[in-house]
Amino acid sequence: FPLYFDLKVIYRDEYAYAKSTKINIPTFIDKSLYAFLLPYLDAALTRRTALKKIILIFFKFIPAVIQETLFFNDDKDLKLCRTFDAIREKYGKHAIYFPE
Repeated sequence: FPLYFDLKVIYRDEYAYAKSTKINIPTFIDKSLYAFLLPYLDAALTRRTALKKIILIFFKFIPAVIQETLFFNDDKDLKLCRTFDAIREKYGKHAIYFPE
């Protein structure tokens, strides 16, 4: 699980927005990471200037420990992520992803 992330957005006029922070709840589930990072990306994209690049780096990883949940609310998400992983493994990492 990644513990931290760096987000850097570089605009065409060479202005750069950078943010680095700790991930509150380390997770391997794409949907959870996307939901956590979305407000930071929205803040970075407030300027109405063309983008040059977006750089997202995860670092300080910790070993994943899968803990069975007492409540099965996330069961569908976990099954969906496992299915996505199987499809990506067979057809490539860009074969399927969560919609925006």
